[in-house]
Amino acid sequence: MFLGPDHGWEVTVHRTLEDAVSKWTALHTENPNSSAVFHIGFDRPKSRYFDEIAPANNGNVILTGICKIRDA
Repeated sequence: MFLGPDHGWEVTVHRTLEDAVSKWTALHTENPNSSAVFHIGFDRPKSRYFDEIAPANNGNVILTGICKIRDA
């Protein structure tokens, strides 16, 4: 999910991490104050749950609890 300058959410679905990163890079380059929420899985939280936290994290990607960094 990407929160743009108009404070509207854009929900996108990606099959690969590279595709999601590419989309974020393009959006962030166009608008450095945008923010994103990255979620893995089928049961995505509602966008409105992030309405307060996302604008406070402009320029960043927020990970939902299901996302983990794992050593390869």
